[in-house]
Amino acid sequence: ISREHSLAKENAVSFNADGTTIEVGGGQRFWREHPLHVQEMLQYRISRSDLAKIAAARKVTVSVGAFSGTVSSDLQRAIRELVETAGP
Repeated sequence: ISREHSLAKENAVSFNADGTTIEVGGGQRFWREHPLHVQEMLQYRISRSDLAKIAAARKVTVSVGAFSGTVSSDLQRAIRELVETAGP
């Protein structure tokens, strides 16, 4: 949620997993305007092998457009469980 469309122009996502860059690319963007703010949601397609790399890494950062952050160990655990459950 923000005052303006923050992800309209740049919404490509990339991960850095233990020094290896995983480029996912642009996402499908959904948005809705309200009088005081804009809600934006992005949807991406990412391969099972890339998810496995993210789940196995010791340190993962994610960048979306001009924004970046660290992927928590809880999220990595959830991704690992998803990969294991999904099968080949």
